[in-house]
Amino acid sequence: MTFAPTFGFTYQAPFDDPRVREAVALAIPKEILVPAALGSGGAPAYTFLAAGFPGSFEQTPEAKTLQSYNPERAKQLLADAGYPDGKGFPELVLRCTPIGGQGPIIMTQGIAAELGKVLGIKAEVTGKGMEPDRAGVRGSHWPDDYGLGEFWFTTYIKKM
Repeated sequence: MTFAPTFGFTYQAPFDDPRVREAVALAIPKEILVPAALGSGGAPAYTFLAAGFPGSFEQTPEAKTLQSYNPERAKQLLADAGYPDGKGFPELVLRCTPIGGQGPIIMTQGIAAELGKVLGIKAEVTGKGMEPDRAGVRGSHWPDDYGLGEFWFTTYIKKM
């Protein structure tokens, strides 16, 4: 399963500010959320390229230093960007389309909770697959050709 949070509007405020993007990255405790949501089916990633790809340095000691959980630095960066304690930051909608079970939903809910707890950013989790299916289970069940689950996660600024 690939969980790749993307911010498709990095040239729109407030995500046009690299301090905001870094603050969000530093506010997410990957070492806690990934095992809680995915069990042994996932590993926290600290770089864009996963281990094994040419040019990847995911398995090096310095990789973890790039985006490790650092709530104090995250708070400072967000304040420096003009959003102390999340004040004035637009509410986010974290759209989750899970494939392959509940892990992506749990992960997205964890990210939303951490953004609120650490940065004071309000985030709502929504998306296809969030409603119960006929069996009363939340989440999509769409097998792909290779038997692997995929997960697409897109974040949108909530229009007020």
